[in-house]
Amino acid sequence: MLKKGLILLLCCTLLSCKKEKIRGCTDSQAQNYQATAESDDGSCRYLRDRYIGDYQGINVCGNTADSTFTFSVQPSPDNINRIQLSGIPLSGNFSYADLKSDPNTFFIPPQLFLSALDSSNVSGGGNIVGDSLFIQIIWENSSGIDTCYTKAIKLNDI
Repeated sequence: MLKKGLILLLCCTLLSCKKEKIRGCTDSQAQNYQATAESDDGSCRYLRDRYIGDYQGINVCGNTADSTFTFSVQPSPDNINRIQLSGIPLSGNFSYADLKSDPNTFFIPPQLFLSALDSSNVSGGGNIVGDSLFIQIIWENSSGIDTCYTKAIKLNDI
């Protein structure tokens, strides 16, 4: 009788055990993707996350006077590896940068900038070091080529 009770207890214990789902980041595009995770726990981190925020920058552009301004970097709603830049002087309708596999570097693919006077092709790139953002923008139009440099610091760290 004791043997039957022990066997019954063992069977009930084994049958009632349920395997816990492994929780973690289930998005394969995230930096901390966990291939064994079966359930997402909201911990995914992306290349773009370190760029997101408001910045105060200084713009140095050819022969024009340096200007100080505030701009923001937001995640792109349609591309996990893209950031949107808004508020950079003279940025017009050029507004995005693509992230490279190096988490410290981004590039601004050629984009058309339209103004009332002219149209320009805009390209460039930049990098992030800690909370400092460095951007190089190259403008090319009928007047020639100009290069603008922006150095900025995240506002929440000032």
